[in-house]
Amino acid sequence: MERIWNYLFYSTWNLQINLGEILIQKPIHFIMLNLFPFLRKNKQKGVKDYKRVMNNKDYGFNIGFAFGFMFLSTMIIYSSICLYLVKLLNIEVGDTIYYYFIVVVALSYITNYLFLYRSDIYKKYFDEFDKENSKLNYLPVVFHTGVVIFGILSIHWTIGFNL
Repeated sequence: MERIWNYLFYSTWNLQINLGEILIQKPIHFIMLNLFPFLRKNKQKGVKDYKRVMNNKDYGFNIGFAFGFMFLSTMIIYSSICLYLVKLLNIEVGDTIYYYFIVVVALSYITNYLFLYRSDIYKKYFDEFDKENSKLNYLPVVFHTGVVIFGILSIHWTIGFNL
């Protein structure tokens, strides 16, 4: 399970790097270099600094966003499980919903801590996955979209949308 979770995390991080390059870096470089031609002499330094800030495996923006996506997906999974248990066992939630929320957040954090954060386990797997060079670039999109759809359907199937 740890390897699978780290592969999903690696794929999410890799997807964010690729999307960031296509949607942010290239358009901004095009606009900035055409508006301010004097910046062209420092273009390589700028690209290098951009990659250092965005793609760093220790403290880059993309690693933070990938951690956020994994945490959110885990929270949706645990919230759906909690919804099914509440519905199946006919538990009256009422004012105790805050406790359920705290339990879901704690379980999500513990899961991600054990599989990703603890002793920087993800770095070991990143090195391994970099060598493999897999072609499953669509996997994080399918996983996170599937989790969100599962969460929405879980709400519909358990408590419904009372609009």
